[in-house]
Amino acid sequence: MLDRNASFRFTTHLVEAGIDASIGTVGDALDNALMESTIGLYKTELIKPGRPWRSLGQVELATAEWVDWYNHHRLHSALGYLPPTKYESMFYAHHQPDQQALVTVRGLHQTRGGSELFFDEVRVPVANLLGTENGGFAQLMQQLPQERLVIGVVAAATTEAALAETIDYVKQREAFGKPLIALQNTRFELAECANLARVGRVFVDSCIERHLRGELDAATASMAKWWLTEVQCQVIDRCLQLFGGYGYTREYPIGRRYADARVQKIYGGTNEIMKELIARTL
Repeated sequence: MLDRNASFRFTTHLVEAGIDASIGTVGDALDNALMESTIGLYKTELIKPGRPWRSLGQVELATAEWVDWYNHHRLHSALGYLPPTKYESMFYAHHQPDQQALVTVRGLHQTRGGSELFFDEVRVPVANLLGTENGGFAQLMQQLPQERLVIGVVAAATTEAALAETIDYVKQREAFGKPLIALQNTRFELAECANLARVGRVFVDSCIERHLRGELDAATASMAKWWLTEVQCQVIDRCLQLFGGYGYTREYPIGRRYADARVQKIYGGTNEIMKELIARTL
């Protein structure tokens, strides 16, 4: 496959050699033609002066319009001269599949949100399309800052909850004849965790305010996601240590928070990717 510049140079040589320069006509590949235009890979197509196209962009647009018409709007003789999209909607409105569609859930592990979804023979009518066809990734990309902010909010709230649970525990749990809170190491650990939690709360509140004003940029959202999830894991780990062996069981909330926190640094874009995005703006 040639890039668009090499493509036009190549067609010139073909014409000079007396060879038909059109390698496949526009639309022959249907969806494939549209996809090639979308991702920046182009078919070798000679643009003759007598045709209405004057630029590569016009060829791309014409290809996309033709494919959309062919697949969705043309009157199909085999369908009673109805557009394919209308026929499909009518079909699913009056017919049920022979076999019931199955949606199975398989747990990855016993933590919050740890499951895979498998859709077997699941059909979605065209009328139920959300957004634009083949536009899901673009829609997702547009909402990434908000998604990362949400992860940061969860991280900050979970950090505060873990700290509160630990403070309550060390006030009741005794060691060497006195509550754990009376030990200097315990107080120092909790003081540092409280400081991290407070700074995280101020940061995430600032991000929320900027988001509500429409001013939250991608770099700041990445900072929130990266730093707040790192703090979450760090604080929960230090709090769990104060629970001793009890903290590493599911009977105590801190143990479940410890297991759940780790994935926060992975989904929504790994924290390594967050650092890369931040660095690009420096």
